[in-house]
Amino acid sequence: MHGWTEALLAHLAQSRDALLAAVADVPGAARERPPRPGTWSVANVLAHLARTEGQVAALLEKRARPLLASAPRAPRSPAAPELCSWFDGEPVLDRSAPLQAPAFAAPDLAMTAGDA
Repeated sequence: MHGWTEALLAHLAQSRDALLAAVADVPGAARERPPRPGTWSVANVLAHLARTEGQVAALLEKRARPLLASAPRAPRSPAAPELCSWFDGEPVLDRSAPLQAPAFAAPDLAMTAGDA
């Protein structure tokens, strides 16, 4: 496996662990209730992330397929650069201004946190 792939997978695993730890800090029943009217519950956020993750993965696969078929295989790098350092997650994490999810990324509001 290429060093960049390993770095990306490690980053994703670390992010998923942090998310699951944050969810575990919320009492079970509270995961299903929005904290304020017009906001998403923990269950809604998880459903949104699950839906979005699947769509992003499908898009990456679709875009990468032609490149992988025509490109020579890159040599394995023992020291991978910090692949995820370019991504500034602050705009995604900033909750000072509400964002409207597009319809394709909107959560199933009936989904429970466990199902999501």
